[in-house]
Amino acid sequence: MMKIRSLLSFAIFSTLLVLYGEAKTIDPYKVLGVEKNASQREIQKAFHKLSLQYHPDKNKSKSAQEKFAEINNGDLIHPSCLISV
Repeated sequence: MMKIRSLLSFAIFSTLLVLYGEAKTIDPYKVLGVEKNASQREIQKAFHKLSLQYHPDKNKSKSAQEKFAEINNGDLIHPSCLISV
């Protein structure tokens, strides 16, 4: 029984490490479907479109909730954080 618990703990820990590593390597431009040299307006439009498409009130699937969270992740280029130059 102790071996099973140890293996289960190791599996959970390993999974969390992998998920944490993937979270750190998310490319915000890829998530939004825009080029790295996209204008502020292009990023805003992509963000708005995807936010509406994957919003939990409009799309009830579990994957949509995850995608919505990914789109709204603080590490992403959020249109409200962009400054016009």
